[in-house]
Amino acid sequence: MKRLLPLLAAAAVGAGSLVAVTQVVDSPARYLSGTVVIGINGTLPGWSEPKDHPTGFDAALATFLAEKYHFDISWYPLAPNERENALVDGVVDLVIANFSMSGESARNPGQQRDQTIDFAGPYFRDRSGVLVDSTKRAKVTGGKPGIPAENLCVGSGTTGEENSNHQARRMPQAECFAAFSDVNTDTIGVMTDQGILTEYAAARSGGKVVPAFWEDDDHPINDKEFYGIGIPDGSTALCQELTRAINEFLTNGRWGSAFSTHLTHLGEKDFHKPDESDPSRCV
Repeated sequence: MKRLLPLLAAAAVGAGSLVAVTQVVDSPARYLSGTVVIGINGTLPGWSEPKDHPTGFDAALATFLAEKYHFDISWYPLAPNERENALVDGVVDLVIANFSMSGESARNPGQQRDQTIDFAGPYFRDRSGVLVDSTKRAKVTGGKPGIPAENLCVGSGTTGEENSNHQARRMPQAECFAAFSDVNTDTIGVMTDQGILTEYAAARSGGKVVPAFWEDDDHPINDKEFYGIGIPDGSTALCQELTRAINEFLTNGRWGSAFSTHLTHLGEKDFHKPDESDPSRCV
């Protein structure tokens, strides 16, 4: 990808094999110019939909950046489990897609995400939740409280997958929502971030969003889910530049406008707004 500067030239090794090429952003100004390919979810009400001309909170942040740096956006829809690969493989330049800055890497299981890519942020705070269909739950469980793990669906590549019971169903996030909405399935709950679930329930399915707690415990599974902009690994200068831009987004009224316009069912505005993004964390 033309915006990335190879640090190690590919060299022939043995019978035609190549060593890996490590790449970082050479210039934030050049990187954020021309046409910038931005990975989004593209299917989430309130965040980014439809795929080709999305509106929503994440799309509003991307649009703010495009206006600030005078670039054109090429939208690229990504499922949660595709986000890291798209950045590492050079398919997209940025990812703005409900991307938690913490959690296990989908590309390199056993490592953290920030060991595979970098993040600028945060620009949003959320917590884990579960979207429940009470009618289906009553039918499946006979009226018993709770959701059996085998009737809960979590999206592949999300922090919900990392935090959920191993018996929960794991599939692409869009398929989880499709199964939940299908009255002929026994999927009675979807676990992911409350902001995603609340807007989805209002726009698509109904259902009730409740906090996600550890089993036999009164502590929430994750109430500090911080979203950041995904960028290539080792891009310190780009991280610092985008972090300063996020702070501008947080303080100039654009964050509040995006929240009020697109996340109309979520509430708790003060909880979801980070205090600030710190450029010094970009190392």
